[in-house]
Parts: sequence; structure tokens; C-alpha cells
Amino acid sequence: MFDYSQFESTSWLAKSMQERISALQGFEDEMAMEQGRPARMIVAEQMPKSEMGYYSSDKPNSIYINTLLISENSCYWAMETVAHEGRHAYQDDCVTGKITPSAADIGTVEVWSHNMPGRGGAYLGSGFDFVDYRFQPIEIDANDFSKRKLESLSQHFKNDSAYLTFCKERQDWDDLDIKAANKRYGKNYEQVIMGIVEEKYNKLHMQSHGTISAPRLSDFSSNPEMTRAITGKNIAEVPRQQKLSDVSRDNLLGKSVQSNSRREEKPVASAPKQQKPQTR
Repeated sequence: MFDYSQFESTSWLAKSMQERISALQGFEDEMAMEQGRPARMIVAEQMPKSEMGYYSSDKPNSIYINTLLISENSCYWAMETVAHEGRHAYQDDCVTGKITPSAADIGTVEVWSHNMPGRGGAYLGSGFDFVDYRFQPIEIDANDFSKRKLESLSQHFKNDSAYLTFCKERQDWDDLDIKAANKRYGKNYEQVIMGIVEEKYNKLHMQSHGTISAPRLSDFSSNPEMTRAITGKNIAEVPRQQKLSDVSRDNLLGKSVQSNSRREEKPVASAPKQQKPQTR
């Protein structure tokens, strides 16, 4: 049985960087087994503090996590980011047929394929605003999954104040996102954004009609400010949202992703969401 006690704050604080990476690797291995997919290697990478991590279909054997995030005194945003990016790996494996999706996801794989960067899908990154990015299909799914996964671990961490703080930050982040989406598109914001994805997907494939090469997705990947720049690559990275720290998500409405750092600052932690209201 997987040992979650290694993530308790007292244990986490005593670990070296390599020991922390090893613990996160064990967490990824456990989730991969549950999802019936190959585990990815957890790689610590230097990134701007506004970034949390990413999974790339161009480098599908690894999940990249910001070194700064792993260095934090609390592990929970790092765990949540591993869960989020691991879910993107699961989506990718389903779309490419490497694994059979769960019964709950069978009807969603086609939707993911239309949105998956690097796999012929239209990803809403550069040129789109925060709400479009946050509530496109593969990001909704990855965010919901990572939230549920961390919440399911409450039995292990309910006495850890850092975990309770994380859960509150995570919920606050979602509340702000939903408020911003409702303000921009109304209560049917998910359907509206799915329509934007489908429109872009259809345009991509109309443009590539009659050619041998698949449509390029560089226009739909995140720009350098909000994640790891991948301009010009045919295979795009799936970035991770962070939290907004100084800027509220409401202030992002109407602004393109290009004009806003998608990385948010977590309130005390450092990487993804809360203070970092940013992007991943």
C-alpha cells in the first residue's frame, strides 16, 4: 500500500530535493496504476515562478514540475500538479489508443481529441483569454481530476494544517474561475467554450484539407509568459494553470492570454494556483 505519510509536512520538510522528487514519482506511479496507463518520469525543471509544470506530447514519457514548486515547505501544490499533468498523460494515451479509457471516459475521448495539442486538436492558448484556456475540455477534466484526487486524500492529511490551507486555496481558485466564466459567457460557459474549440478544430482541418501534413498547433499553444514557449513546434505542450496572485481572475476577462501571464501565484505556496493564479 502506498505510503502517504511521506507527504505530511513534518516529513516533507526533512526531505532533500531528490527525496521529494522520489516521493512525487511514487505518487505518479500509484496514479498511473489506478488509471491503467504507463507511469511517466517526474522531472524537476527550472521554470519561471509563475509556472507550475507541464506534460508534452512531444516528450510523452515525462512530467515536468517546476523546481521552485518542489522546493516549497508544503508539498500539496506539487502533488496536485503531478495529478493534473498525469491526467493530461491519461488523456493523451486515450486519444492515441495506447490504453482503453475507463467506462466513464469513453464518450469523452472524441471531445479530448478535438482539443488535444499535438494530436490534431485545437488548443486554446496563445491569443485566447484566461477563461477560454481554463474551461476548454481537457483543462476542465485535468483540473477536476486533480482536485478530486487531492480531496480524496483527506483521511491521510486531515490533521495537517498545510493540507487544510491548500484545500481552501484550491476551492477559492475554482470559485474565482467560475465567477469569471459566468461573467464572460453566462451560466452555459462550458458549452460556449466547447463551441469555440470546435470552430477552431474545424478551421484547422479545413486548412489542412488536401495536404499530407497534419494541421500545425503552434498557434494554439501557450505563449512563453503563461507556460513554456513552444512556438513553431508541431507538437504542443499541455501547460498548467497557476494561480493568480496580485491580479484577480476578473481582471483577466477580455484580455488575451498573450497579454497576461498565465501563471498565477499561489498565495503562500508558490506555484500553481492561488497565489499564483496562473496557468499550467
